[in-house]
Amino acid sequence: MTHSDMIAALFPDGEPADYKAYALLLTLETVLAMKAAQEAVGSERHKVQPVATTDGRWLVSADILPELDDDGLFRAAMDHFDGTHLAGVEVVDWADGVALLPVPDSDEFF
Repeated sequence: MTHSDMIAALFPDGEPADYKAYALLLTLETVLAMKAAQEAVGSERHKVQPVATTDGRWLVSADILPELDDDGLFRAAMDHFDGTHLAGVEVVDWADGVALLPVPDSDEFF
């Protein structure tokens, strides 16, 4: 799968001007495939770290997508990630994704 294929699949109406305006919601299966791809590359410096949501999915900012392109930080991992896991990715507005994050108890701050 190429980076262009991935963008076309995730954004059928065209590439967004601002990836930060979107969140990617991932199934656990997709997160595990992404983790395996990152481990195959072996980099300890650059890893995507999805955050668990309240509905059992995992959230990551869509601004990682440009980093999967030819000169991006995560390009090497793309060689180990096939398109079958894109079915486990939903693109939503950033605010909608953040609304799914758990709210910490105030006791956790002190």
